[in-house]
Amino acid sequence: MSAQLRESLTEWTDFDVAEDAVGRCLGIVPDDSFDESGTWRTDRKGIYWSANVVGDGLSRILHLLVAMGAVEMDDDCRYRWRKSFKLEEASR
Repeated sequence: MSAQLRESLTEWTDFDVAEDAVGRCLGIVPDDSFDESGTWRTDRKGIYWSANVVGDGLSRILHLLVAMGAVEMDDDCRYRWRKSFKLEEASR
């Protein structure tokens, strides 16, 4: 999961797109989230913008990754992979 997620979150990413990336890495969300031009499909926004078990679960996973230090979150609820993350340091 982390190699793919690391690639998906190289830049600051809005929470809905970041949750979608987590879902794709876990195999929950199909890999067709982007169209041919590389634009994110917005027809799934309802999953991430409303209270439901899938969106809430993916949000919790992102927050766990923030708590572990693998992912950063800014004041605008955008996420990116922490380039300096090292498993050995996080597991102490």
